[in-house]
Amino acid sequence: MDDTEIEEVLRRLVSRDLTEIEIINASLRRNDTRRATHLDRIGTRRPIHFGENPYYIAAFEKD
Repeated sequence: MDDTEIEEVLRRLVSRDLTEIEIINASLRRNDTRRATHLDRIGTRRPIHFGENPYYIAAFEKD
């Protein structure tokens, strides 16, 4: 898996803890003032972080 694929998995996990309205608000365009950041990646380095209490963290390591 590459970082983009890992990010998508983490977004799906985060969305399990969100309400329908929170998911919709997190899906709005970045310039929309109603937009929430629930599904945005936190930082740019590894490990990859998403979410807010609970946090989801992942890194893919090759054998």
